[in-house]
Amino acid sequence: MISDPSTQKRLSYAYLLSQMSQFALLVLLVLHHRHLPYSASALFAWLLCFALIAALPGIIKANPYTFGWNGFTLILIFIHGITQLFSYAHPSKLISLIIFLSLVNFCASIYFARTRGRQLGLSLRKKKG
Repeated sequence: MISDPSTQKRLSYAYLLSQMSQFALLVLLVLHHRHLPYSASALFAWLLCFALIAALPGIIKANPYTFGWNGFTLILIFIHGITQLFSYAHPSKLISLIIFLSLVNFCASIYFARTRGRQLGLSLRKKKG
């Protein structure tokens, strides 16, 4: 088990960073896609917003599994943002901020899920025996 004070401090920073970037990413996605015309891209973005909202209860409760599967949603948001960045003739600064926040949130979420999962003794490996 990991319980030294420096790890606990880094874990609390990762948790706070992940929570703040999750809320900021949700707000930015809504603001950005509210101005887009109806298209398949906008529909996909609203589905990503729904996935971020669905993860909020587990993130607030600090559930490591939620942080783990939220990483998949964050990678989809990152790919969506990169696609928009290179597709539009004049991309907005919000797209760049969405890409940055998705990377920050992904790194913080994965660190939190890994470290907190080890503290709780959670594992995906099968036990021999």
